[in-house]
Amino acid sequence: MPPPQLQPDLSMEETMANFQLTVAEVTRLAGCHRSTVVRFEERGYISSRRDHNNFRRYSKSDAKKLRTLLRLRNEVDTNG
Repeated sequence: MPPPQLQPDLSMEETMANFQLTVAEVTRLAGCHRSTVVRFEERGYISSRRDHNNFRRYSKSDAKKLRTLLRLRNEVDTNG
């Protein structure tokens, strides 16, 4: 078995570059309410970083993850 790949240390600027989306943008992409985004973050399903104004910023992968989780939740709700 090959050794696990180590992630390089990222500078604060590189890390923040991955977290570009605002809560409003995530809600639009995922098709949900702001409270849903915050709830999923509180439960640890997605994460955010705070920008210099202390606003939440999300990554595109978190927006995609949230959209997938919501779709799966809706499928379970409709299929019983």
